[in-house]
Amino acid sequence: MPAVWDAPLFINHTLWNREDDRIFFYVRGNFRRKLPKVNVPLTIDPWAEEPLTNLQVQKDIGGHPKWEQGHILIGSVDDRQVLYDSDEKQVVGQLGTPDAFPQPGGDIALSPAGTMFVNGYGNRQPGENYYAILSRKDNRLLRTRAFSRGVRVSGALRIDPAPRWNRQGNQILISAIADDQDLTRQLFLITLNDY
Repeated sequence: MPAVWDAPLFINHTLWNREDDRIFFYVRGNFRRKLPKVNVPLTIDPWAEEPLTNLQVQKDIGGHPKWEQGHILIGSVDDRQVLYDSDEKQVVGQLGTPDAFPQPGGDIALSPAGTMFVNGYGNRQPGENYYAILSRKDNRLLRTRAFSRGVRVSGALRIDPAPRWNRQGNQILISAIADDQDLTRQLFLITLNDY
């Protein structure tokens, strides 16, 4: 484990679970230094009498995990999109295949009802994002067309895939570069019919 006493630390990817009895987050540091990175995933019960005494170190399951139901997280391990039990601290299932989700550690989202899952992934060259959408009811997989990321594929102005579901679970909000004359950054809706 890297030394943390002299590292400027920050909290990242803070997520309440759906039942509001767990919070997942990373303690991170040294991301812009040549020192070993600090990247520790933790969960905590925010309602415990002494919350800091119940911090639980978790397995690193990718940079953008999301809560499923209960204390199950969706993340990535060994290039697989996995279900991870944060109480048992082990992988308990898998979504799709590595072919279905080529970048399982990327930006993901689970629909409010938990029946639809989307994984957003990108290619730096030619600067495009794609979305793989899985119906968990019947394992149907849908892939979107390419959405332009433009020329900024890294840094603060980059366009990450970052999909977000609407409350009905039939549309996904994304950002991309529009095909307009000025190549402006816009928001787009991916609408799922009959899903």
